[in-house]
Amino acid sequence: MSNNIQQSGFWTTIPGILTGIAGVLGGILAIVQVFKPTEPTHVPPPGQNRVIQVDATSIQGTPFKNYENKPVRIKFEAEGQWSIIPQNVSEKNLPEGLISPNGYGNFAANPDRLCRGFALGALVIRTQQGECIASGANGIFDLTSGQTVYFSTNDVKSLYGDNDGSITVSLFTVN
Repeated sequence: MSNNIQQSGFWTTIPGILTGIAGVLGGILAIVQVFKPTEPTHVPPPGQNRVIQVDATSIQGTPFKNYENKPVRIKFEAEGQWSIIPQNVSEKNLPEGLISPNGYGNFAANPDRLCRGFALGALVIRTQQGECIASGANGIFDLTSGQTVYFSTNDVKSLYGDNDGSITVSLFTVN
């Protein structure tokens, strides 16, 4: 007589099956969150403001859309600091530590920067076509009806993953 006892592993038990299903569902949810588009913030009514957070690690940036049926003029005021150069990198003429939304203007021009001609680490506002229309801690820009712009930090395109922090931006309708 032979002894044909088969052993079952954890994954064939009810707890194992439930654990596997939970893992798969958790993975799907994580993927959906990563690829889910960010809904643009709306233009504030006159006399009110909108506040957005701009993450230093996002090359796409934080969207802001004019849902009005007319052009609007938007005033922005940014507060906070973010890190663009990692602490373990110490090269001559690189900014160290936290940088304001005005950026670091004494950095050699890098042709692979998101917005050429604007300071490294500065808050920049770009159109959907990639045109940089404003930068710094405060300023004013115009939006046509239905236009979306993106707020982000000005960094070398391949180096957003080593950034840290975020900037808070208050937006006001001027007209």
